Amino acid sequence: MRLIDADELLCKYTGNILTAQTDYAEGMRNIIDDIKNAPTVNAPPAVRCKDCEYFMVFEKPLGKWQGLCHYYNAHSVMKNDFCSRGKVR
Repeated sequence: MRLIDADELLCKYTGNILTAQTDYAEGMRNIIDDIKNAPTVNAPPAVRCKDCEYFMVFEKPLGKWQGLCHYYNAHSVMKNDFCSRGKVR
């Protein structure tokens, strides 16, 4: 997966995605090619709590489990939460 700037693509196509002169299939191929060739956004990867070195699993009643974040002084978190302080184990 890669992140692209969808707003930039939208600006490119606003008002003229398909005109009366444009063949539908050709227009769709052009759009797909532009999406494939769109520049990647520079964004840091998200570290989920379950993959973080600060995360410690604990069991909850009724079979639902969470964990504790030791970076935030044992703050209760869900395994799919994430934050900007996460570090991959």
